[in-house]
Amino acid sequence: LSPVTRTPGDDTLPRAVSSQSPQNVPPGSTSTPNGSPMPVIDVSQPSPQLSGHSMSVEHWVENLRTEYCHEVLSTLQSKSVAAEVTKSMKMNATLAARLIRHLQGKAMDLERTFIEVETLLCGGGWEGESLPDAMGLLADNVTAFIDYLERKVLLEVKDLGDCIVNNRDMVADLRGALPTIDDFEMESLVEDIQLLKRCVLITVRRVFENLLKIIVGSIEDSRNDLILRANLWTISMLSNFEYRGFSSLNPAFEACDTVRVLLLVVVESAYPSIRALALRALASVCSTEVTIRQLEQAGGVEILAEVIAHRGVKRTEPELREAVSVLAQITAPWHGDEHKLRDLRECLESLVESITDLACWTKCCQTLLLCTACLNNLSRLEATSIYSLMAHESIGRVRRAIESRGPAVSVFLHEQMTGIMLNMVANKKCHYHLSNPAIINFLGRVFHARFYATLPSRAETLAQRRSVKNILHTLSRLIHDSSLGVEILRKNVVPIFSGLHNTSSAREFERDISFLSRKLNESLGQRSHEGDEDSEEAPLVLNSSTVYHCRKHESYV
Repeated sequence: LSPVTRTPGDDTLPRAVSSQSPQNVPPGSTSTPNGSPMPVIDVSQPSPQLSGHSMSVEHWVENLRTEYCHEVLSTLQSKSVAAEVTKSMKMNATLAARLIRHLQGKAMDLERTFIEVETLLCGGGWEGESLPDAMGLLADNVTAFIDYLERKVLLEVKDLGDCIVNNRDMVADLRGALPTIDDFEMESLVEDIQLLKRCVLITVRRVFENLLKIIVGSIEDSRNDLILRANLWTISMLSNFEYRGFSSLNPAFEACDTVRVLLLVVVESAYPSIRALALRALASVCSTEVTIRQLEQAGGVEILAEVIAHRGVKRTEPELREAVSVLAQITAPWHGDEHKLRDLRECLESLVESITDLACWTKCCQTLLLCTACLNNLSRLEATSIYSLMAHESIGRVRRAIESRGPAVSVFLHEQMTGIMLNMVANKKCHYHLSNPAIINFLGRVFHARFYATLPSRAETLAQRRSVKNILHTLSRLIHDSSLGVEILRKNVVPIFSGLHNTSSAREFERDISFLSRKLNESLGQRSHEGDEDSEEAPLVLNSSTVYHCRKHESYV
């Protein structure tokens, strides 16, 4: 240890050299290899402030430099080390999902700017100042978006560099043309903006596709159940948002073979909760014609039929509900009138039976609604499904399940149930089945319950209108074509319409009521010529403006 105190006469004595003196210390290190050595402070000189203190204090002060040297160097190098770690870090599914969400928001804003510029160009009524400003803003937004891609997308995307260079070149050309924008023809400007928009769209879709491949690959190669659940939830979350245009993920889902991977999880997973999550993600992904065809090619219809029919593995209600939701999604009417499923007819019998059974024993209103909607879609999509519906008495059993929910049942449930009856009544073979007094009375109760109801949301109001129209058209076909039409008319239709009042609801459905009345006149008027023309008339007043004159088989409005 070096001495702590010195006397004035000790100047001639040789000073003890500490083992930690500057002469024995290697050159200082720096954050860069070519930097100058770090200056070293000589703390071994005696300090007047330490006079009278113990020798250990000086030893502690001398060793401060060597003890904290590595921490100081780490602090100096932290910025460059963090940058290197960030560059070398592998992109995982969580970061990919977060980046996709951020890119979707920015792409939506960029697309809105493109639409504004295209509106100005195609409108023709733009002022000389507004168009250059809008195109300058578009160039700034495209540049900012490309900079964001270069800064955030750290994975290797095929041809991404070329796409970015093309976008920058086109933006530079656009900026160069702004001072003389008035000299260009409108058609050439529109073509240039469309070309830039197409280039940006190609770039965005390539980035989305590569980011989504990370998530899908993590699901396929997952060996951890927690990570698998998180990634399945991520797919459901990303596909639930209905983005269009630049922000749409549908092309990425189609290109990444997402449907096959989700079906693989449904088949191979031993946990019902994981299978339910995979089915929920599948219902969100299968919203386009391409993904539905991928589901069909991978045997998805047979897999759904096995799940709903409890084949092989015992299924929980959440798993069954998600499987029915997938089937309702891929058979929905918004896919178009020409939409067909190739393997649906082979599984139709077991599907109708299993869905009807599920609707009967479930206590969940959401499950009941999905089952009813699925039966409605099947009756519309496959003409032969009506025989399965009659064989398993689906109408009567589902009707009892709906009535057991009480008077506060959802209007969407009534809409789907009346839709099934309307699809069935188009076939005359179903008329005797639908002429059951319990079914006709059910239609009458629903009609009276929904005709005057005032609902809060627009969706509920539209469902109410469709329910009433379904009932009117179902009754008109039963009366017009069925041999039981007169009995239905006297016992059910007349009581149903006799309580109507001249209100806004009645005027709203005036066209459908007129259609029903015309069908009654056509049908029963023809039958009256075949029967006894001398039979007595029995006028029945339905409301203040409509009177039915029934003459055994005849009525007039």
